[in-house]
Amino acid sequence: MAEDHADFIVLGAGPGGYASAFRAADLGRKVVLVDPRATLGGVCLNEGCVLSKALLHAAEILRETRHGSVWGISTGKVAVDLDMLRARKDAIVGQLIGGPVGLPSVARCRWCGAPQSSPGRRALK
Repeated sequence: MAEDHADFIVLGAGPGGYASAFRAADLGRKVVLVDPRATLGGVCLNEGCVLSKALLHAAEILRETRHGSVWGISTGKVAVDLDMLRARKDAIVGQLIGGPVGLPSVARCRWCGAPQSSPGRRALK
């Protein structure tokens, strides 16, 4: 049963959750980080804010390019390559997820709740 003991249980692996868990682990506490996802970042990084902001930024570039003529800038016809846009968005998310995962604090935290296929994670009972 000692394996199931934790000084801290942090619910949610979003930016606030993983930062709190890593800090407690850095201070020598036994930490369990609980999140249903297999990656850090919570809704903001994996499903919401960051993805939306990346796509909004692309839309702003498109708008600026199409309306550059009021500034005397002509570009001709502007098109969107959706596959390239998705790949860029995925690369941004991958880079942001990879940052916290590379920190030494990650190894000192136990994860629970992510899918069983994720190595090192246990399902909640």
